[in-house]
Amino acid sequence: VKISPTTHTYYVCDSWNHRIQVFDQDLKHVCSLGGHGTGRKLGELNWPTDVAFDDAGHAYVVEQYNHRVQKFSARGDPLMTIGRQGYKEGELYHPQGIHVSGKFVYVIERDSSRVSVYTTEGNFVTLFGSKAELHRPRGIIEDEDGFLYV
Repeated sequence: VKISPTTHTYYVCDSWNHRIQVFDQDLKHVCSLGGHGTGRKLGELNWPTDVAFDDAGHAYVVEQYNHRVQKFSARGDPLMTIGRQGYKEGELYHPQGIHVSGKFVYVIERDSSRVSVYTTEGNFVTLFGSKAELHRPRGIIEDEDGFLYV
């Protein structure tokens, strides 16, 4: 469960139903992101595992089995995808976690044992980690000083 810093709504990863459930502060259902099956079209989700937000209120949803991230508007409209399946730079394989800090999106790749970094506009920046350094990472968090912990 993650809370949007701009709308103060709750985002719940409903992986088995391939959707993100959004609830208001009174826990009333607002909308669902995805939930249209396991397709690969924009707006369709396949096993969402985590969500993060940028300063503008956009939601970034990790899809483990579509091997990508989808960016949604604060209203829930699908805007774009980030990454594609693979092991090369700019590609993702079984992404599991996500964190957004400033203009950067950090994507945890469980099976590749690495972190891929993109801009909030979807451009690949770099990657770090390896199976020798990270063993099947699942999450990432940033402290108040800007240090990232995987």
